[in-house]
Amino acid sequence: MHLPAASVFSEPMKFMSRERTIMPSAPFERPPICFPDIQLQLIKLTPEQIEDIRNTGWLREAIFKTKPSTTKLEIRAILERVYGMHVESVHTINYLGVKRSVMTNRGRRLLWREDDWKKTYVMFKPMPGMQLPELMQPKDTRPVLEKLRAIMGAGKRAESATPPSRESARLTP
Repeated sequence: MHLPAASVFSEPMKFMSRERTIMPSAPFERPPICFPDIQLQLIKLTPEQIEDIRNTGWLREAIFKTKPSTTKLEIRAILERVYGMHVESVHTINYLGVKRSVMTNRGRRLLWREDDWKKTYVMFKPMPGMQLPELMQPKDTRPVLEKLRAIMGAGKRAESATPPSRESARLTP
C-alpha cells in the first residue's frame, strides 16, 4: 500500500460537506423568501375615500377581510414588505360566520354556517416627502374620547364652582 507524502499530512484537514463542493454559494447571503398563505381582501371603498384617492393619490385608512388566524404582525409585514406601504397601525376584529337555513323541496331544513373572518383596519403613514392638504393631515385625535374629556372637564369645573353643601359645612370645624 502506498502512503502519501508527509507534506500532505502537515496541512490541517478541512472538513467540508460534499454539497458545498458541488454547489458553490452566492457571494452574499440571501434571506429566505417565504410566501405565506395570507389573503387580504380590500373591502369596498366609500365614495369619500375614492374622492380622496383621486385628489391626493393617498388613502389614510383601508379595511381588509382576512382569515381569523392571520395576526396583526403578519398583515403589517405583508403590506410593508410586499406592497411597499408605510403602515402606522393595524387593528382587528373577529367575526363569527352567519348561520343560514334553507327549506328543501322535500320539506327538510338545511342548516349551515359561513366561514369565520377577521376585519382589519389599517392606518397608513403618508409617503416621505408627500405634501398633503390640511384636511388630509394625519391626526392623532379620537373624537369620542375628546367629547368625553370635554364633558368630564366641564363637570369638574362645575363642581369646583358650586358652593359647599350643608354636609361638607358640618364636617368642617
